Amino acid sequence: MGNKVSIWLLVSLLSVSWGARPLSTDDAGTVAFGEFETETGGDFISKDNHFQSLGFTFKHGLTNHMDIGISFPYEMSPEYGLGSAEVSMKYALLKQQKLIPAFSSSFTFLPGGTEYVLNGILSDDFNLFTTHVNFGYCAIGHAGKSGNLIYGMAFEFPVSSLNLVSEIYSEGELSNMEWIAGCNLELFEGFSFDFAGGSTVKSPVTAKVTMGITYGFKGFSFN
Repeated sequence: MGNKVSIWLLVSLLSVSWGARPLSTDDAGTVAFGEFETETGGDFISKDNHFQSLGFTFKHGLTNHMDIGISFPYEMSPEYGLGSAEVSMKYALLKQQKLIPAFSSSFTFLPGGTEYVLNGILSDDFNLFTTHVNFGYCAIGHAGKSGNLIYGMAFEFPVSSLNLVSEIYSEGELSNMEWIAGCNLELFEGFSFDFAGGSTVKSPVTAKVTMGITYGFKGFSFN
């Protein structure tokens, strides 16, 4: 059980922060040039029957193709404490065309640390749904130990202001696969609430519930 909880936490601290909530799988889109986006969320894991971690992320669109973000995780179990700030950069290498999906690459790291995630992201918009595929590498920061490959596939089904989402996600061996399903709801322009639940697949199963809010806004003007 402890190993599975560690997997949930590592994914939360080095990957989940950068996917469109409530998904771990990232999308190829970037924050628009000059705009900002904030994300706040918490993860509940069945082992301890209370919130395992909280997090706050702040992103900014540097160009029409690139954004940068910083995330502050707060662990609530097994001990309380603010984790190291994480920095992420995502660059849109290819915009979606008629027969070609959008492609982006992201890099997330801990300043001063050796942990990082390098991720390749494909997104394609179909008539009824949008799909995202991730393939990346997570360096766990332990000398003499190799990192883990990351695989992710997510689906989004928009229904008016409600967006239904689901995904399968794995770090390392495919037997570590996890699934999640939920939704995000845009309450007003730029502001949305999300909720999702899922679990690991391999026994013993570790269940997870996550919820949070996302708020996007344009840059300030003093003119």
